[in-house]
Amino acid sequence: MRTRPRQSLALTVDRGETAFIVGAGTLSVHITLGTTSQAVTLLFPGDLFRSSFAPPQAKAALVSAAKAEVWRLRASALEELATRDPAIARFVDQALVNQMARRAMHAVMLGQFDGEQKVATFLAQVRNSRRA
Repeated sequence: MRTRPRQSLALTVDRGETAFIVGAGTLSVHITLGTTSQAVTLLFPGDLFRSSFAPPQAKAALVSAAKAEVWRLRASALEELATRDPAIARFVDQALVNQMARRAMHAVMLGQFDGEQKVATFLAQVRNSRRA
């Protein structure tokens, strides 16, 4: 599916778990608790997000930063494809490894970096995502 800037995507389809793969563009994961809504992570091309990754007690959505391309499928279908095709299994594993590495850097950044270092790290992440 192609998205418009600031388009919000529901995380579930037919109440089942859904998998999203970012094909192009950047999306953010927005979490709402009570009256507070915040972007908690960015997704870049090649990233994978499953609806079960969102906290169950919060309202969550994917929001496109600009025009984007997102592949949406049932999580069970992605699992079946990964079982049958080693290349897809490797893609899923590598996507999750890359995202976990970015999350670790993000945690360090929040706790240790000053404002300029945070911006530089963010820009480096955006630049690296465009190379992938």
